[in-house]
Amino acid sequence: MHDGQRAGHRRDATADERVIWSDLLSGKPAADGKTHRRLIVVQPKLNFTSLNPAAAAMDAVTELSKKLDLTEAHGLSVRMTGSAALAEDELRSVQDGMGLAGALSVVLVLGILAFGLRSPGAIMSLLVTLAVGLLWTAALAIVLYGRLNLISVAFAVLFVGLSVDFGIHFVLRALETASRTSWADALPNAGRAVGPALALCALTTAIGFLSFSPTDYAGLAELGTISAVGIGVALLANLTLLPALLRFLGGSPPAPKPMFRSATRLSALLRSRARLVAALAAVSAVLALLAAPLARFDFDPMNLRDAESPSVRTLFDLVQSGDAHPYSIDILTADLPSAKDMAARLAKLPLVDAVESVWTLVPENQPEKAEVISSMALFLAPAFFTEPGSVGMTGPGLDAAAAGLRSGLGRLSAKGGELGEMAKRLNVALSSGAKLPTINTALFSALPGRLTALKTALEAAPFGIEDLPPSLAGRHVAADGRVKIEVLPKEDLRDAAALALFSETVRTVAPNATGAPVIIVEAGRAVVRAFAVAMLISVIGISIVLWFALRRIRDVVLVFVPVFLAALWTVAVAGLAGLQFNFANVIVLPLLFGLSVDFGTHIVLREREGASDGAFETSTPLAVLLSALTTIGSFSSIMLSGHTGTASMGMLLSISITLSLAAILLVLPALLALVGPMRVGGGR
Repeated sequence: MHDGQRAGHRRDATADERVIWSDLLSGKPAADGKTHRRLIVVQPKLNFTSLNPAAAAMDAVTELSKKLDLTEAHGLSVRMTGSAALAEDELRSVQDGMGLAGALSVVLVLGILAFGLRSPGAIMSLLVTLAVGLLWTAALAIVLYGRLNLISVAFAVLFVGLSVDFGIHFVLRALETASRTSWADALPNAGRAVGPALALCALTTAIGFLSFSPTDYAGLAELGTISAVGIGVALLANLTLLPALLRFLGGSPPAPKPMFRSATRLSALLRSRARLVAALAAVSAVLALLAAPLARFDFDPMNLRDAESPSVRTLFDLVQSGDAHPYSIDILTADLPSAKDMAARLAKLPLVDAVESVWTLVPENQPEKAEVISSMALFLAPAFFTEPGSVGMTGPGLDAAAAGLRSGLGRLSAKGGELGEMAKRLNVALSSGAKLPTINTALFSALPGRLTALKTALEAAPFGIEDLPPSLAGRHVAADGRVKIEVLPKEDLRDAAALALFSETVRTVAPNATGAPVIIVEAGRAVVRAFAVAMLISVIGISIVLWFALRRIRDVVLVFVPVFLAALWTVAVAGLAGLQFNFANVIVLPLLFGLSVDFGTHIVLREREGASDGAFETSTPLAVLLSALTTIGSFSSIMLSGHTGTASMGMLLSISITLSLAAILLVLPALLALVGPMRVGGGR
């Protein structure tokens, strides 16, 4: 825990100026020449029953600051950072803008559904089914795991996309015949016609999500299991609750909405130029493969936070000034001798800036330094036995002291030289009519405390680790004798490559090292391994299921080609655009895989039904288009979020689903034309 408040004394035109004697005595001014900082480390009491556990503690610090007049009006500022403050600001950054994003998402989705379905009753039925299914899935998730984490909570996003997908396909299939008959006749027919396709899509998508369950990435594993359960719930709700709601809320069914004439002509054109389209798709796949290595995975959770939030800005201000080290590596050694040896070896590494341990608290060459202090005490000690003056003097005493000072400055300035010039400037300032009490306070208000500290320093004597206060030594040495070493980096580790190199370099000397850089690198590798294993399992599992359902290798290939093409395009675009994958937007990949497989399955199965002009003259492509647009509409709005991870998730998903839609509607028609008739029981 590294929660603290940092007070800066800023000397400007609106604040009383004060001499910082510690800076003068040390010979070093404050970091920026204008700011004097103090760092206070506190342990806040967190309320984990609240959605904002640190809010009360942070509010208490703010109120205390006001009571102590640590405000901008007095030239002071109090800022907070640390794990609790960072988490609090991250929650707020997610919440900020999400109200507008949520409203915009609802408007976009409702507009798309209204345009595509043209039935208020059908839209209401679909939304109610979605809400009920989401509640069922959330309840089952709590039963399974007892809680949701920052990764598994994304099941809600996945459920919305896939449940609406199922619902749109069912409603549009029912509308094909409902206008000619009635809902009562159309609903059973729609269930028999589209039910097998929905069940197959649900099974393949569930396999895709379940493939994450056996991986080492706990958050993603739980997300996979919960999402798979949600797929089953969505299928059940859309085949039971949705038809019942349509029966009572559907109203008068509108005439079926055909595919747009331009889309129909485009489909015919693509089929007539099938070889050219397939060749262009192959070339694009090769180019995407060449660009794919440009894609990067940013493993650092800090980069997901809003860089303008107060806690993040404060943290990196502290990092820049050397007061905080969020990217340090910690090493635990068996005892003091081994700690000293380890620290010496680590200090020789080129990427290490410093090594801090309990030995850092004990100065070197103490006998020589003690002799210097003794000599200083011999000359300075008498000054501490004289009668001290009063910093708060006023009236005639202050005027007399100022007159004596100006007289002495006049004699000093007459001697010339640099010191004389400085004395002359000070004498002019004192004679300029400035208020003497203000000058007196600015010069000497902090001096008594500093003189007391100097007197104490003159009493210093040699000491060892055993003489350190337990509260201080306990930060570095455990009760059983083990010693902690902290290794500080020389480079800026906000760069992913530098962070990985620093971690690997230190671990060549200390294999058991831990700390933020090691954890970030290892967590990233676990995620990459998890996705590699999960994608392999899902591809094999879905291929087997599709083969048993479709009974034709070519049909399985037709389903998978747009999936892999869209995935390649997505990775290539992300790499070329500099859009990095991270822990937040990585859920785009399973959603893309699930939706793309569903899109292709629906088209291929509808083509196999033997429609006179093919699947692209039926409601199925429109259902694919609407389901893709609703997903894009719901996610594109969260790009407004101030949270970098959330915004990147919206952007990447919008890109990936758009590319998936392009692969389905542009490439698949050409592939279907190349393979020829697909009617079950005839053709090839």
